[in-house]
Amino acid sequence: MERSFVPALRVPFLTPFFDPFMRAFMPEHRIKRDLAEWALASDIKKLLDFGCGTGTLALIVKQSRPDIEVSGLDVDPAVLEIAKSKAAKRAAGIDFQGYDGGGFPYADGSYDAILSSFVFHHLLDDEKIAALREIRRVLRRGGSLYLADFDRSSNILLRLAFELPRTLDGRDRTRANALGLIPSMLHDAGFGEVRRHGRYATLFGEVSLFEARIHAEGGGRP
Repeated sequence: MERSFVPALRVPFLTPFFDPFMRAFMPEHRIKRDLAEWALASDIKKLLDFGCGTGTLALIVKQSRPDIEVSGLDVDPAVLEIAKSKAAKRAAGIDFQGYDGGGFPYADGSYDAILSSFVFHHLLDDEKIAALREIRRVLRRGGSLYLADFDRSSNILLRLAFELPRTLDGRDRTRANALGLIPSMLHDAGFGEVRRHGRYATLFGEVSLFEARIHAEGGGRP
């Protein structure tokens, strides 16, 4: 059954303005560059960008490591068209695919690493867990998920700043982020070691980078 989704800027007609918006109001490139560099420090041959959006993160990875096989997956056909156009202009050779929001169209253990940026605050709690379980399924043994998203801050001003995204994207969808529950959800989905790598103050709240690793003996279906 196809699930509903929240478009990149909440309403579909704003999707073409997503990249300029992120450049203007978020340290997007720095966060995604740091996320990619963290992932690429390990031995990787195949990498998936889950919720790839307009392809910015996948392109950063491919430009840094042309030898890596990079795929992108997203539920929104409008952002996928933008991603494909950007990749074609750079002859980047990235495999962008759409899906229905349910099971991923990949076999168990297909990827060495999966990256995801600014996706999970758009998902309801059960959708977050379902997506994390699919991510775990398609990661190889010893693989990792590298995730960037909004997180609970110790700074009251940054917590207040996150109220705008919470209002726009839905308080139920952003609840886990606001409460700092992403690490516990990663554990609930079957990941072992979870590490936080970096925090970023933005106009819309605090963003954290997480790595969730699958132990060498624990890949595949949970």
